[in-house]
Amino acid sequence: MADSSGVLIVGELNGGAIAGVTGELLGVGRKLADSLGEDLSAVFFGSSIAEETAKGAFPMGADKVYLADSPVFNTYQPESAVEVLEKICKDVSPNVVVLAVSNMGRDLAPRLAHKLQTGLAMDCIDLNIESGTNSLIATRPVFGGKALAEVDCGAIKPAMASVRIKSQEALDPDQSRSGEIISVEVSVDSSVAKTAVVDNITVEVEGVKLEDARVVVGG
Repeated sequence: MADSSGVLIVGELNGGAIAGVTGELLGVGRKLADSLGEDLSAVFFGSSIAEETAKGAFPMGADKVYLADSPVFNTYQPESAVEVLEKICKDVSPNVVVLAVSNMGRDLAPRLAHKLQTGLAMDCIDLNIESGTNSLIATRPVFGGKALAEVDCGAIKPAMASVRIKSQEALDPDQSRSGEIISVEVSVDSSVAKTAVVDNITVEVEGVKLEDARVVVGG
């Protein structure tokens, strides 16, 4: 993309609130944006997203928030989501796009990379900007976690990566920070959707959720 600038993270919501993984994405995104001397933006999909919820991304490091608010996203709809994301990326022209290695991120990341005709470093545990070249350097486990590989994303823009949950630290909230909320027009043809969520079944879990545990012991 010509005249690329900034870092864009694909945020996630949980029960109408900013999900914990979004804080991690904003943390690593802020680091990358500061290294580039550019802005950090976040995009959220959902239906009837409260403005106060969106504003919650600013203390966590975001400079701008793009809101794709539509009944289409009352449940996760991958084909519609990737179409809207593609439009945002082409309008914004970010240098770097970061998603989480979550259920949504695993599904969206390769779809978006294909749409944007760019590469994708998956399952990363660290992201940095190389001084001098401003290339994204992605660190990811290889050989079953026995070694680490550094992937130089080179000059292609946007550079894309997905990061493991719990591999990054969220920033301490800075309540003095503010930013800009930008509404994204969602005009998706219903024929685009090839999948649909039939039902959501919630299972009540006692104690700490597996994804929230700091230490997991397996036998």
